[in-house]
Amino acid sequence: MPRYRVFGTKYQTYYTHVSAADEYAAAEAANLAPSSEWFDVESDDSIEATDVFLDEEIDISQDEDIDYHPGFDKVVTT
Repeated sequence: MPRYRVFGTKYQTYYTHVSAADEYAAAEAANLAPSSEWFDVESDDSIEATDVFLDEEIDISQDEDIDYHPGFDKVVTT
């Protein structure tokens, strides 16, 4: 069975506090703020697969000493 390398994304949401004259100035000030001024918004978003590539670099027919990620050999069918 072929192996695939699947990349996923988990979208994070952040917030910060700024003083500004209006919403537009607040957005501009927030965009200029360093990342250390932003805080994570806790979320239960799951990781979503975004890109799938046939992993031709791994030859599973040979007994090589390959360090697999836990759960890498799981097969998912729908």
